Amino acid sequence: MLPNEIQERKKIDSLLASASEHRMTNTAKLLELAGEAKRLSEKIGYELGVAHSLSITSWGDVMQGNYDKAIRDATQALQRLEKISQRLHKRSASLTLIQKCKADALHNIGTAHWGRGSFQEGIPFLEDAIKLHQSCKRYGAQAASINNLALLYFNLRDYKKSLELHQEALALRRAHGTELEVTSSLSNIGTIYDRLGDFASALENYQRALKTCEKSNFPHLICTSLMNIGTIHAEMHDYDDAIRYYQRALSVARESQDKHSEGNILGNIALSMIYSRRANEAMPFIEESLALAKQIGDKSGQVHAIYNRIQALSALNNKRDALGYIDEALNLLEQTGDKYYKTVMLYKRGELLNEIGAPAKEAKRALNEALELATAHGFSDSIYKIHLALAVAAERDGKWSDAVFHLKEGHRIERDLFNEKKTNQIRNLQIAYEVEKAQREAELARLKAEQLQSEVDRKTRELTTLSLYLTQKNELFNELKARLLQTQEELRKDKTERLNELIEIVESGAKSEKDWKQFEKQFVEINPEFLSKLSSAYPSLTPQELKTCMLLKLGFSSKQISAFFYCTIRNAETLRYRVRKKLGLNAEMNLATFLAQF
Repeated sequence: MLPNEIQERKKIDSLLASASEHRMTNTAKLLELAGEAKRLSEKIGYELGVAHSLSITSWGDVMQGNYDKAIRDATQALQRLEKISQRLHKRSASLTLIQKCKADALHNIGTAHWGRGSFQEGIPFLEDAIKLHQSCKRYGAQAASINNLALLYFNLRDYKKSLELHQEALALRRAHGTELEVTSSLSNIGTIYDRLGDFASALENYQRALKTCEKSNFPHLICTSLMNIGTIHAEMHDYDDAIRYYQRALSVARESQDKHSEGNILGNIALSMIYSRRANEAMPFIEESLALAKQIGDKSGQVHAIYNRIQALSALNNKRDALGYIDEALNLLEQTGDKYYKTVMLYKRGELLNEIGAPAKEAKRALNEALELATAHGFSDSIYKIHLALAVAAERDGKWSDAVFHLKEGHRIERDLFNEKKTNQIRNLQIAYEVEKAQREAELARLKAEQLQSEVDRKTRELTTLSLYLTQKNELFNELKARLLQTQEELRKDKTERLNELIEIVESGAKSEKDWKQFEKQFVEINPEFLSKLSSAYPSLTPQELKTCMLLKLGFSSKQISAFFYCTIRNAETLRYRVRKKLGLNAEMNLATFLAQF
């Protein structure tokens, strides 16, 4: 490889590293850097650079709501990576990067399927991504893929599976992730309670997440938590409180320049106003959210804003104006590949055409296309509405048998959905009970484990302290024994000199500063805040009095204190008296009991 090519590759790798840093903050910059890296890679024939660029670009596509393009870019990346890996030696250093790029591309495809509503199709991609992340020991990325897999199951209404996956992601994030990621997982668990209809538990989890976020100052998660709380209030039809929380979230999003969240919040405020019969007030929020979505290139956000505009105009009885915006939404939906919202827009067109008295054939054309899409993708909540709208169109067209068919079919599906909803409610209550029971058991197990570990730690420290004490005591006595034996033999030679030396040894052993420091260290490990709290509350206590308090806390008697300090019992009692006086205790108050509170 030529020196110039080495430099070019380094430049490309640097561009891709910079692009990755903008994953969650600046999609436009990410796409710009990845695009430049791809151009340079193609110029010098750096295949891995091209594949890596495509993988990163696919994430930018996801963030902008270009889900079909995201799948195409990520698929191209995977194809190129597969060809490169076939040419490389099994021990090549590049294989690790290839595995990481593959995992990211698979993650992006799975996430794009979630965005476009093809939930079942996204599952195998995320499952493969999880395996690759695990093999590369990328625990944070593994948790992110598990999290998104949980979102797929959530949308497929398999809440039990979703909860299991969120718990798995939470465990990974607690072990390897940040507090921010842990809070995100907790919020997702709150979302499951929300869907199960347990609004009280959902609200409780969201409030806990909010407190954690505010304490650690995570703007994005503060914003998300406030949005979640607002949504719970909206689901309970408490639109005034919902709007208040959304407004708080909006302030955080604007302050942190989180444009994606800002657009979503503006849309939520608008919908809450529409549902609370304040469609006129909703219009400025809708227009602002649409302008913002266009500014950041978020096509999915544009669709949602246009849908809100259609809803508001319909509520204001401006149905013809509402109808005029549907083509704009459908053009965007062709680019995003979102089948669900395409179904919704086609249904809305048919419904509005019926309401303004347009030719029945036009309404039927839109509604039949919507029905075909809804049936193909299993959008049951839309199918019955489409049948009922088709019944109206057929009646207007004089097709009575068709009208009766669609009316019967619409009501049959509606009844089935109602029964399914009731069945799901019962099932969800059971799931909620099982979830709560599992969490209680997990919490009890955690507390029990902590208690057991604490007891083990305490006993270990006590044993260590005792061992140190016995070791030093035995060493001292061994030395004394040796010196005494030597003195016995030499007593006739020099009585005084040897006895004085013996006394000095005893005194140095009894007053060893090293021994005290070791004792103090062990004491502080067991009672880390005792000295700081006591000296802060009673600053007049001297160092010797603080030492006395330490011994009193351990239950030492005056005799034991005297032995410890190598002083008389009377001196030890004087120390106790001074301590009691400075602490302001009367004769009836137990000194050891009082010190136990520190």
